[in-house]
Amino acid sequence: MNPNFTQIKKQCSKLFILLCLVFSFSNSYAQCPVDVIISLDGGGNTIAVAGGATINVTGTYSVANDNSCPSCIQQLIIGIDSVASSCIYDNIPGVCPSPSTGSINTTLTAPLSQGIYTIWVNNPYNFSCTLGDYSGPTGNGALAIGTIYVDCPPQVSISLNGGGNSITVAPNASVTMTGTYVLSNPTGCPSCIQQLIVGIDTVALDCIYDNIPDVCPSSSNGTLNVAFTAPAAEGTYTLYSNNPFNFSCTLTDYTGATGNAAQIIGTLTVACLPEINASLNGVNDTLVVSPGTVVSLDGNFSISNPSSCPSCIQQLIVGLDTVATACIYDNIPDVCPNASVGTFSEQITAPMDPGTYPIYVNNPFNFSCTLSDYTGASGNGAMVIAVLIVECLPEVNITLNGGGNTITVAPGTVITVGGDYTLSNPQSCPSCIQQLIIGVDTVPADCVYDGIPDVCPSQTIGTIASTITAPVDTGVYTIYANNPFNFSCTLTDYTGMNGNNATAIGTITVSSTIGIASVEGQSSMKIYPNPNSNRFILEFESNASSQAGIEISDYLGQVVYQEEFATAAGKIQKSVNTGNLDNGIYFVRLVTKEADNVIKLLIVK
Repeated sequence: MNPNFTQIKKQCSKLFILLCLVFSFSNSYAQCPVDVIISLDGGGNTIAVAGGATINVTGTYSVANDNSCPSCIQQLIIGIDSVASSCIYDNIPGVCPSPSTGSINTTLTAPLSQGIYTIWVNNPYNFSCTLGDYSGPTGNGALAIGTIYVDCPPQVSISLNGGGNSITVAPNASVTMTGTYVLSNPTGCPSCIQQLIVGIDTVALDCIYDNIPDVCPSSSNGTLNVAFTAPAAEGTYTLYSNNPFNFSCTLTDYTGATGNAAQIIGTLTVACLPEINASLNGVNDTLVVSPGTVVSLDGNFSISNPSSCPSCIQQLIVGLDTVATACIYDNIPDVCPNASVGTFSEQITAPMDPGTYPIYVNNPFNFSCTLSDYTGASGNGAMVIAVLIVECLPEVNITLNGGGNTITVAPGTVITVGGDYTLSNPQSCPSCIQQLIIGVDTVPADCVYDGIPDVCPSQTIGTIASTITAPVDTGVYTIYANNPFNFSCTLTDYTGMNGNNATAIGTITVSSTIGIASVEGQSSMKIYPNPNSNRFILEFESNASSQAGIEISDYLGQVVYQEEFATAAGKIQKSVNTGNLDNGIYFVRLVTKEADNVIKLLIVK
């Protein structure tokens, strides 16, 4: 045999083996190729964004080692064109046909310049992940996995009726859309005239921009304020912005979802929800009361059945926090857009514990009204219709000259003030020092309490025994109680209707038609002895024969003695028996044709 032939045969065998290895490697690679699938901002793998925008990248990958290198360390690096972004895999994958799989959750930053950019994944083999191993389309195992279009798309952000961009309203309700927009011209058309038109579904509402905006990456910014009427039919409607390029704004250029650069900017749901208007004690929907106070809850409602259930039975149940109070509606209402209307009047007892309590209405659908269907904030169709704030407020009740809290007197008359008060410290300040000061309009009269009251819901109760001098000018004056918190009682803390916890507790009408009054210390009226034990002499001057009256009141304003007697002109001395009166402070009132006078009397036995 020719030795040259033998040598050639060996060489051919080696070449055949090498070709087999190459084929084997190629075949095994082809069986487990790298696979990367991505979603950009929750959509597909193609997106149009403004320059510099942050793009959320999610997805999955699959990578495997070849049988010839079961312990190879591999990496998966993604980037935009030739710029690496992040390493999404760095490990020893399973051996084909058992690849390693995983999820992707990273971000990319769009280039600043306008253009079309490709997202690549590279698959280097290295001891650890180094972004320098990424080279985009020329990188090892380069695979195009997405596309980014960078321009300056219009951006419109809205608020509906002052809330978010998604609200529910009644049919034909008035809706106000406010917000902002950003708009740019492409570099290829710096003088293009653009429009921004907003609409609901396929119905155009308003043109919010019609001009030549700045060129990208600069932008023109502005605000929008569009009022419109919700559709009459129930349903969910989409609000769009369209961005036509035209010589002027024409609403017919708006086509909703199919319009140029159409964007969803909001959602409007039209439904006939129950509407309830409520007031507490006939004032408003927020009230501050003391623990245990009975409060009236009054108002009106409108309610409708959905068109999908015209015979549904509905209920409206009101309650305080999680406690049901009453069922104010239980029937089959009219079908939307019509509504059944009604009124309600209920009573609610304030809790004993201080705090803020919402009053809810729940709207269950049941065969009949069951208060157990009410669960407060978590109830069906739960709405807050009022708020009850429970605090231990000062309460002051007075009598004027032993009568009610309203009196008509002559200018300068000294008026006896009796009554009682309740006072508590808040739980947040159990040792606070409080005062109660009474006065007429802005003029303080007396400090009737100065101490540390019990903590709410407990109360400190006391009585009032004081006097107030009527103003010298005729008119109607209000008696107020102020409740300052200070280290001691200072009458300058009283400011009338503007004082802390100011409460109107009485009214004085000063009239010139009443006989001229004398102030104690300036009157001809005298009492002696004072203090006394069982009898005193009342001395005064009378200008003519007439009738006079004596009235003695205790510190609570209760009349304990009354007597009428005849007088002659001159000095009058009247003896009054006080033997049946207990020790204490009293107020002696003398009423004559000429005057109405009061003097303080002390009984000591």
